[in-house]
Amino acid sequence: MGIFIILLFLASGSQYGLPAAHGKAVSSAPSAAEKQLFDLLNQERIRAGESPLQWNTSAATAARAHARLLADHGEMSHQFEGEPVLLHRLEESAIRFTSAGENIACADDPDEAHLALMNSPGHRANIINIEYTAVGVGVVEHEGRLYVTEDFVRIVPVYSEDEFLRVFTKALNSEREKKKLAVLMPHKSTVLHDAACSSHGDAQALPVNLGFAGEIMVFSSSEPQNLPPQLLDRVLVSRFHEMNIGVCFRPDAEHGNANFWVVAALGE
Repeated sequence: MGIFIILLFLASGSQYGLPAAHGKAVSSAPSAAEKQLFDLLNQERIRAGESPLQWNTSAATAARAHARLLADHGEMSHQFEGEPVLLHRLEESAIRFTSAGENIACADDPDEAHLALMNSPGHRANIINIEYTAVGVGVVEHEGRLYVTEDFVRIVPVYSEDEFLRVFTKALNSEREKKKLAVLMPHKSTVLHDAACSSHGDAQALPVNLGFAGEIMVFSSSEPQNLPPQLLDRVLVSRFHEMNIGVCFRPDAEHGNANFWVVAALGE
């Protein structure tokens, strides 16, 4: 029987999000002002050497609702009394994301609004943040002024637990192939699945004897193709020939609304 070791590390976690509701996103094309601001955002990103953002209708719906509140109140705020926080507003759609940010402005036209945001370090940081992959822009006109909200998100695919495991396995074996190591096919384990669903990332809270010899690893992830370095350190050595695994979809406030917990047992 091999040595039983418990290792804990976090991967691809985020401080953002709670479980997403499974509502249907409202389909709506951007207005002329919204499209102009969207184009200006991507011009800045390209100028900074970053990938352009994709337009996200769900984020735009949330942005428009907040822009309406900006106009109704006639003042700048990221949250008004009785309004959900940004993350909960975004979660009213079926999108899954790991991080989010928001810009707000009031101006006479889109160019003026964009210039004001770019001259603000915090807002500019959102615009060129490499972490974000999509944005929704909302613009509401009131008494000749434009009230603007830009909601930025890092979108991740919607995976079932089995889909997550398939992508994870493909990525793992792609890395092993580079080292000329044999294919490693993780075996789904009900015991480890239950452990992943109850761990909360606390390795010490796992049962002392899960029935596996070798090394037990616990981590969280929202993007299964991005393998944690600590995991790679162990699976890219020839002495490990088998892996039992449990994958549990468990979104939470600390790790995001796309979060999975994984418990993997590496054996020789």
